[in-house]
This record gives sequence, structure tokens and C-alpha cells, in this order.
Amino acid sequence: MISRKPYEQRTDLERIQSQWNKITGLHSRNESSAAIVRAATAAEMAATFAIRNEFESKSEFDKAFVDSLLVWANGIAGKMDRLLIPATKGTKHHKTITKLKTTSEKINKKRNAVAHQGEFCRV
Repeated sequence: MISRKPYEQRTDLERIQSQWNKITGLHSRNESSAAIVRAATAAEMAATFAIRNEFESKSEFDKAFVDSLLVWANGIAGKMDRLLIPATKGTKHHKTITKLKTTSEKINKKRNAVAHQGEFCRV
């Protein structure tokens, strides 16, 4: 049996890849609602990855402080609005990231309908 790296020891990118692997399985079994929640989680993890990279390249804040900002931002909407969009202002990526906000809002709305309102999704 092949042993996997424990989840808590994986990099952000490895964790995102793990989410997508799980999404693939859920999708192939037509478990759409669970796949939506996983996809939203993966999207938020991708935002977290981008935020960490921005702060690492532009500041000397330690990991604990950046982690506290991520908790404060609370969810993909907060991470986009309060951290990622302001952190990329004036960079070549700002326009693309700002456009991603609309997509992240759609993802979050669907995820919240499943997670908080019990909406059931079918393919």
C-alpha cells in the first residue's frame, strides 16, 4: 500500500489538488451537491494560496499574522474583497483577479444554497 503524505503536511497546492481529486470522484458518482461544496472549498483554498503568495512577495509579515488576516477575511468573498483585490492593486494581475470576483460570487452563492439552505443539485 502506498502511504500518502498526511493532509496537514501538504502544501497549499497539494491540498487544492486533493480537493480536485475528490471532486472528480463526486462528479463521476453524480453527487452534485457535495461536488459543489468541494469546488467552493477548492476555490477558497486557491484564493488563500494567492493571498499568501502576495504577502510573501510584498511584505515581511510572518505566517501567523497572514493566517490571522485570512481568518478575519472569513470566506472567499472576504478574502477577495478585503485581501486579494487590494493586495494586487497596481499589478498586472489586478484586472484578472477583479474579474474572478464575479465567478467567486457565483460559486459562493451556489455553495451557500447547498450548505445553508439544503438545496439539492442535480446534473
